[in-house]
Amino acid sequence: MGCFKKIYSAFIILGLLTGCVTGFDDNVASNVGLFDDGIKTMGTVVNQHFDDTESASRKALENNLKLQFDLGGTPNVDLPSLFTAEDRLARSSILEALSIYSGRLTSALAGRPKGPPLTGISQSLDKIEEGAFDLTHASSANFTGNLISSLSGFSKILLIPQVNRKLAEVVATAHPYVEKLAALLYLDLGSTTDQSEFCEEEQLNVEHFKFINEIKLCAGGLRELMAMATAADIITLQQRVALASAKIPADIAGRQKYVSKILMLQQKGQRQDAIVQGTQLALIQMVAAHRELKDSFIGKSELALPTLLNPGERMFDPVGVFANSASSLLAQLSRVN
Repeated sequence: MGCFKKIYSAFIILGLLTGCVTGFDDNVASNVGLFDDGIKTMGTVVNQHFDDTESASRKALENNLKLQFDLGGTPNVDLPSLFTAEDRLARSSILEALSIYSGRLTSALAGRPKGPPLTGISQSLDKIEEGAFDLTHASSANFTGNLISSLSGFSKILLIPQVNRKLAEVVATAHPYVEKLAALLYLDLGSTTDQSEFCEEEQLNVEHFKFINEIKLCAGGLRELMAMATAADIITLQQRVALASAKIPADIAGRQKYVSKILMLQQKGQRQDAIVQGTQLALIQMVAAHRELKDSFIGKSELALPTLLNPGERMFDPVGVFANSASSLLAQLSRVN
């Protein structure tokens, strides 16, 4: 719990933000606004992924219970949640951290007064327990601990000052922490397959990555949990198909109904996993977008950065690409659900 308290002690400091920051061109202000929009949309998207996975898990359990009852069994009807309240609070706290940071940047450039007190957020942190992030599927415990403990650095850099030069320094200093937040979420979303030949090794060394997209994912995390829930539900439906076929005469209509449900469930699972994978890509783009902001503040913005979308393409507008990706993910989620 202590590490998360360190994170949010920084955001309480943010309540001190006052004054108007001027001197940056309209393009910088516009990009900061786009970045803020993208961050807030990503918060909604990631939270929805956890909602969807919880829902899929519960549906699989409920459908299996119904099958057992239909077969004359007396199963335990206690259906535990896949994620604890502490699990969800830890993730939402990280997402809120990013949202507060991007929102304060936007407010500073717009000259808006300081935001409301953050006492509600600090109170919610008291409920978070250590160990909420289990990333053993993709990284060493040491690296996970380093990611989380390093976030206490926000307490030193998140007080956005009134001086333009200082604002540029804040964004530059914040960048490594933004990258670590993204890496934490990136690993937490995980994978359904191993992307590295070292996934079976006892020690997974990703402590020294230069860019987030260099991290190789191993099976585990949210994506594997979602796949497991879908697979469990499909097994129940396959049993339904077998029972329909075993009837004399065979229940052809019932069998076809369950086969259709299996196909629909497989397709939905594939679409959902593709969207979560797209979210991981958007986290990579988020880091690139923040790097562009950092360079813009110090007057060293470099366009045509290498894109992380498709080989051979170039990203001429990292901030816009990130904001558009986040918006697209939200739209995709609304269609798949």
